[in-house]
Amino acid sequence: MKTPSRALLAACLFSLSACAKRETAPQAAPEGAAPPQAAFEVAPIVAPAGEAAQPRKPPAPPPFLPEDMRVVVRPKGALAQVTLIRPGHVIAVLHGGDQALAPNEVSVTVSTDPLVPFVWETIHRDSLETVRGALDFDLTDRARPRGKLRTTAQPTPVAEDIAARHACKAFEGTDAGYAVVCRAGSFAASAARLFGGEPRDRILSCSTDEAAFFRIELDPAREVDAAVMGYSDGVRGHVVRAELSALPGEPSPELALLSASRVQPFPVPHPRPIRHPLRHGDHFEMIHF
Repeated sequence: MKTPSRALLAACLFSLSACAKRETAPQAAPEGAAPPQAAFEVAPIVAPAGEAAQPRKPPAPPPFLPEDMRVVVRPKGALAQVTLIRPGHVIAVLHGGDQALAPNEVSVTVSTDPLVPFVWETIHRDSLETVRGALDFDLTDRARPRGKLRTTAQPTPVAEDIAARHACKAFEGTDAGYAVVCRAGSFAASAARLFGGEPRDRILSCSTDEAAFFRIELDPAREVDAAVMGYSDGVRGHVVRAELSALPGEPSPELALLSASRVQPFPVPHPRPIRHPLRHGDHFEMIHF
């Protein structure tokens, strides 16, 4: 009984040793396969020094030229009289020191020097939607210069204030500043700049049968630049303040557009004295009540 038991134990030990060798023995790589690597190493993640540059969005294409807009250029000596026409809109012309604002059509006499940019804006009289463009002069025949209109942008409002009988919207200007356009449904309306020597500096205005319109430019080169537009509506006075300010350390100036109103003080008429004659003897005496 001992011999078979020893033989059986030896067979078991032999089989276990063979299994262990079979598991630990390296398997032969198939023909044509790359040799196995010793270990898989994870490459360290290196953070960039700054934020990854985001791809710039292509600039939005300029809007189409309004179909109802026309330009007429008439020679006037060494200058040219330019008339821009667009019904239902307020038209602004910005040509160096020659600036104008008028409803439906506007005329200016300017130099045809191509170095002076001719910028125009049309402002819808109800929505204040603004389209900005430029005018290029064709001087092939200097005796008969021609003008070619093109659009450059349709700016989106960055701030607005609509209340009572006024509506004001601020747009990014042609430079780093802002242009504020306002409509006031009152004939008793005016605007002025709070800083600087000239109260009407860079303020254009015009009026129609139903409202007064203003275009105010704010200069970012100043630490603070502000203007106000005010009007009367019955016994209440309304004021809209547009302010552009830059504090030290700020990357760009901040724009504020807000309004307020209050009852205006007005003199109370003093009752006139009533003169009533009373007879005393042979004379009359005037008595004040």
